[in-house]
Amino acid sequence: MKNKDQYLSLCIDISDKKIVVFGGGVVAERKVQHFLGSNNLVVISDQLTEQLEIYWEADQLDHINARLHIKDSVLIKALIDKAFLVVPATSDRELNVLIKSIADEAGILCNDVDQADDVLVPSQVHSEEATVSITTYGSSPAMLTHLKKRALDVITPEIDAMIRIQRKARNYLKKHVDKQADRRERLHKILDSQEIWDLLPEKESKATKLAKKLIAE
Repeated sequence: MKNKDQYLSLCIDISDKKIVVFGGGVVAERKVQHFLGSNNLVVISDQLTEQLEIYWEADQLDHINARLHIKDSVLIKALIDKAFLVVPATSDRELNVLIKSIADEAGILCNDVDQADDVLVPSQVHSEEATVSITTYGSSPAMLTHLKKRALDVITPEIDAMIRIQRKARNYLKKHVDKQADRRERLHKILDSQEIWDLLPEKESKATKLAKKLIAE
């Protein structure tokens, strides 16, 4: 496995990015769930899981009904043309290797589902205002599931409410306080206020008023 320092976690707007997933089984389904925010998501397979069928019928992805083989390198190259990301997720390891090599040659990002490679797609846990991304670099799917459950205990409704308060306070301070260090200090006053935390999430409006008073002092 590569050195972890070689990986950089990024949040990328994929809404206009072409993403091509090869395969229609459970592994492909799991990968597709990460990319439903794309308006140009393509799944290539001669069969789809029930959930992938649902996504397709809901126009959340395009489906190309094709059964590919090793000899289809020219077709594969055409299918991934102008793609941002390619995911080889078929049940044929040799075919996956071929797809990756074609993507690499074309300079297209590729997420190899069989090993930690150039591109990793972390699992994500979302709340209204926050996202936690987690990866074990492909070494422990069971631990990944465990960590996702732990993350749900972290991004609570209280956290979401505090993020909203911080956003409002930050926007206010940008207009009224010139020095960044002063703005940062006042924002941390809000974070350090147990009185504000005790009001969340049920009394967010009252907590917001208290935060405004705190940063104005």
